[in-house]
Amino acid sequence: MKGGLLSLLAAVLIGLGVATGVSLWEQENSAQREREVEEPDLGHVSDRVTNAIAGLADDGVYVAPDARDLIDERGERSLVKAVAEAEVPVSIVIWTKTFDAGTGGFMLGQQLEREVAEQMPRGVLFVWEGPNGTSSDTLIGDGYWINDADFLGDPAITLPEMIADAEVNVEWREPDPYGNGSDYYGGLWGGFAVGLIYGTGALLGIAALWGLARLAGVPRLRGSWRLSNVPSSGPTKDA
Repeated sequence: MKGGLLSLLAAVLIGLGVATGVSLWEQENSAQREREVEEPDLGHVSDRVTNAIAGLADDGVYVAPDARDLIDERGERSLVKAVAEAEVPVSIVIWTKTFDAGTGGFMLGQQLEREVAEQMPRGVLFVWEGPNGTSSDTLIGDGYWINDADFLGDPAITLPEMIADAEVNVEWREPDPYGNGSDYYGGLWGGFAVGLIYGTGALLGIAALWGLARLAGVPRLRGSWRLSNVPSSGPTKDA
């Protein structure tokens, strides 16, 4: 009985050791993958983006000179008010689609998002390009939000409605102080669980091999961890 308990305890310790090892190994690999991820080359920052960032620094709203027909000054003031009163950080860029910005539309948007993220680590970026462009909303930071509204009508009316929806429905993910991040296995405890599964599988494999060995006639290990048929090396009564 004592030998069986020792075997069970050893199996549990081995399983926990494997689980911990796999968890730590996965955490290190996840951190290494994050370090190896290189930021895509977005090229030289366009003057269009630079001007937008400078305009956002004042009140969170930038209207490009070529987009004044999309919103008048009164509408712009209403957006400034909505941004100032918003419970979530908001940046609004209103410009028109152009092919004369020194880079393509996709790269221009990526540059804008990157530059805004440096000034606003968490918040919502709205880009309004009018009916001939590709308007968008981008969540800056680690969070979740689905904007069901369409970029139609008057931006002075539509954008404040989107801001109000974001205030209610944006779900921010707070950093986990215990390291349970969103890596491949779901963080520290995810890696530990996977390691425990691996360890259990290894122990079951060992048990199966031992069972086959017993069927093949291999002597059984006693609780004292000595083979039952190995003669004692001590003196005998006849010596």
